[in-house]
Amino acid sequence: MKTPEPPHNMEHPKDLLLQYLDDTLSPEQKLELERHIDACSTCALELKDLAKITGALRENKEIYCPDSLEIEEFVRENRDPAGRIAAHLEVCPACSAFAESLRQEDYAREMPVELWHGIQERLEIPSEKRSAPVQPQPEAGLFERFFNRFRIPSFAAAAVVAAVLLLIVVLPRDTTSPLVGLSSVAWENVPKPKVMRPRAAFLVTFPSTTQHLSQKQVDSIYAALQPDLDLLEKYEIVPPSELKSAAKSGEVTINPEQPKEMFESLNSKLGVSIISLVEVSRTDGLFRIKVDVVDTQKGSSMRENTRSGISEEALPKAIREMVFAALQP
Repeated sequence: MKTPEPPHNMEHPKDLLLQYLDDTLSPEQKLELERHIDACSTCALELKDLAKITGALRENKEIYCPDSLEIEEFVRENRDPAGRIAAHLEVCPACSAFAESLRQEDYAREMPVELWHGIQERLEIPSEKRSAPVQPQPEAGLFERFFNRFRIPSFAAAAVVAAVLLLIVVLPRDTTSPLVGLSSVAWENVPKPKVMRPRAAFLVTFPSTTQHLSQKQVDSIYAALQPDLDLLEKYEIVPPSELKSAAKSGEVTINPEQPKEMFESLNSKLGVSIISLVEVSRTDGLFRIKVDVVDTQKGSSMRENTRSGISEEALPKAIREMVFAALQP
């Protein structure tokens, strides 16, 4: 049987396939495209291949952040058909901070028509030559922008599917949570223990993504936690840089919302038997610190201490005092 020809008014509309997957077509365009796909095996096959790729990306959102344009569209125009941007901002401090900075800005997205006509009138531009203000054009959706970088023919779609899946499966996963603060601080002149001692580590955490400190503040806390000789008599302390490297490579899981997995991972992979969790929160410009010393093998709290009303300047020193006191009762 002869394959039916696609409608003549829409011959292989490949540029619309990604917009269809992005859900950015108008209802009329969507209906017309679906009718075309029903009658066109070529476009149906390409849509199927593209859907595999976009599906893999949707299921593995952690391998990328939205680009700045997408976040701006969400903030300015509430454009987020699948709710993906809103969900991402809940777990990504960097993107959430960028979105908040956009909300703080106060400028017009387009020039009012009356103002533009007034300017042209003051410039004495003849009425027949006057123009309307330029309106912002809708931007391409996420997957359309992704594929615009390497416009692929349909026969190569399977290869791209394989490449995307390879990227998702093979690349090391960053298993850290936005509720933790890691640092590349490398302590200097810390002596290596001459005898075996329990390994301990410090981890700065936050009760929510909105409470996240800046990287500079996090670094200052870890720098203040450099162990002294008294502490080194009891423990071998994992440097912040080692903990961050292991977390970023996916070697260990760092997520306070999954404490059992986190403790088991730290214990089995880094040999950490004691971890001091330092939860930092802020209210009205002052900080609250909660220090919880946990036995990673048992998953149980050994000691806990809390202080409130601490200024930003006093924060690193206060955390050091609390952590060291908790580890040396």
